[in-house]
Amino acid sequence: VPAAPQVHPRVQVMDDVGTVAALAHFYEARHYAFVTGDTAPLEAVSADGCSSCAEVVTTAPSLVAQGYDVRGGAAALYDAVVGADASMPGDPTARVVEVTLVAEPQFVLQGDRMVMAEPAQAFAVRASLRHDGERWRVAGIHSERVG
Repeated sequence: VPAAPQVHPRVQVMDDVGTVAALAHFYEARHYAFVTGDTAPLEAVSADGCSSCAEVVTTAPSLVAQGYDVRGGAAALYDAVVGADASMPGDPTARVVEVTLVAEPQFVLQGDRMVMAEPAQAFAVRASLRHDGERWRVAGIHSERVG
């Protein structure tokens, strides 16, 4: 069982680097949830009302309980661009991050049977983050496969 992802201290800092650190941690915690079924690290970096976050919090433990074994699929973020959230103009606690996410190949097994195999993939991701006074939290994510 892999170790739970550790929150980088920058996630607390209300600047652009902090927002990107929070998004990177979100994807580490998301991957960890699908591998282990433990969603606590993901919930800690998710804002209330984040439907993308809630979906993983519900789905990941269920898949692990059903005996699914996720291998690979870790993600790396590239070319981050951080900007103001147009839905909350002038609010320094609301930011949008656009990144390219590259996920390594992923295989899902159930027992000795492979039920899914995905090649390495790239996604254009747009994430809304909110700083709650303690740390940046993901409030919403939209992604589209590229290439």
